[in-house]
This record gives sequence, C-alpha cells and structure tokens, in this order.
Amino acid sequence: MGAENKHKNILENSTLKANPFIVPTGYFAEVERSVMETITPTGQQQGKNRFGIIEILKPAIGLAACFALIFGIGYGALYLTGNTQANDSTSTQVQIAEEIIPESTEIESDTIYINEDAAEEYLISSGVSSSTLASLE
Repeated sequence: MGAENKHKNILENSTLKANPFIVPTGYFAEVERSVMETITPTGQQQGKNRFGIIEILKPAIGLAACFALIFGIGYGALYLTGNTQANDSTSTQVQIAEEIIPESTEIESDTIYINEDAAEEYLISSGVSSSTLASLE
C-alpha cells in the first residue's frame, strides 16, 4: 500500500510536470528568415532556368539504360547457351516433309501424313537437338 501511495505522489507532483525546455526569444522569427533566404533565389539564379534538359531527361535515360541492360543480359544468356534461333517449327516441319516425301508423289489433299518412325530416325541422324525434337511433338 505504501508503493501505491508513492506513485500517486509522483504523478501529482507539479514540479515534475513542468517543461524544462525553453525556446530562445526571437527563435521562430529567425528560423523563418533563414528558411526564406535559403529558398529565395539570388539575383544570379533568377535569370537561369534551374532545370535544364538534362535534368528532365535523366529519368528517361536511366529507364532506357535499364531496359537495354536487361535485354543485353537476356540476349547474352541465350547466345551463350545457343538458344538464339527463332522457333521455326513450321518451316522445319515443311523441310523435313519435303525431304522424306519423294517429289514424284502427288498429294491430293492439303494434309501431309508422315511416318513418325521415319521422321524421328531422320531427325536423330541429321543431328537435330533434343529441345527441337521436343518442340515438334
């Protein structure tokens, strides 16, 4: 019970509630004047435009440089792994069909039927990569 009484006395003590910090006289007027001097342009700066073309284009140039860097890294990775060829599965299929089917064969319809085993053997013997084989299926 004595501890509760002691805490009540501390909370009600008016000397502890007094603010120990004071503001010097004229402080706010001085701060206002110094801020205005800092932000107000001098006579030499008033005639010049503070934002040149470089300042306006900096973000756009930086963004373009980032895109170029990302594109370059991606292309470099594809070039180093050998995957720079476009997906020419349609033209590859036509070339394979032309080589497998003799030219003397007349085809009556637009659909070409190819023996899958013969096509697979041809592709393996011609050295087509496994990723190209997988994309043809």
